[in-house]
Amino acid sequence: MVTYQYLCDEHGFFDIVKPMGTAPKTSRCPKCSKRARRHFGVSVPPTKGWPMACEALACHPSQIPEMQAEMRKRMGTTTEFDSMGRPILQNRAHRKQYLAAHEVFDRDGGYGD
Repeated sequence: MVTYQYLCDEHGFFDIVKPMGTAPKTSRCPKCSKRARRHFGVSVPPTKGWPMACEALACHPSQIPEMQAEMRKRMGTTTEFDSMGRPILQNRAHRKQYLAAHEVFDRDGGYGD
């Protein structure tokens, strides 16, 4: 399965997952159902620098609203998620706070936290 990225004129980027070579040129935006054109470019946050997506603490895409509510309750702030359910960590402090809210400590992260 491959992740394909589309660009809605009204709501921006969104991803869909399909078998390789089966992505249509357009897809319906999940928010407004308007046609969005396929975007050719990098769809994953960079591996260095911020913001970054966290694979280890991802949730199923259907659980994103529940996770956002839970993180607001635990952290007192909002955490965004990408369409694959990965939390988007904005900086080192946000990462540290997010990991602590999940009672996780990353000894090998290399961030000096």
